[in-house]
Amino acid sequence: MQYFKPFILLLAIVLFLGCSDDNGDTGTNPPPGNGTAARIDVSMVNTTFSPADITINVGDTVVWTNNDQIIHTTTSTGGVESWDSGNMSSGETFRKVFNNVGTSNYRCEIHPVVMTGTVTVEQ
Repeated sequence: MQYFKPFILLLAIVLFLGCSDDNGDTGTNPPPGNGTAARIDVSMVNTTFSPADITINVGDTVVWTNNDQIIHTTTSTGGVESWDSGNMSSGETFRKVFNNVGTSNYRCEIHPVVMTGTVTVEQ
């Protein structure tokens, strides 16, 4: 019985943290366009982004998922949008809505030479 209270407290903390909705989108306005925003998935696997270079429409959401066994980031390095996922452990996701036409470069801050990509946003 002495272990029951700490277990419940730990369970409550894990559930609380797991319900976080920090999706990296700092905008408060709905995405522009015709209301048909898409979700584009990018996998982090074998120390690569797959696909690394994507072309999307204004208002689309890119979701990066770390499917690797090591920590990665998705961090913009220049262009019309900026973002930084911070360290992502295996299984974690980061999502970003793109609202500006143009190209943004990104990389993994931990593996900046081998993990790079671009997001090109069209109208």
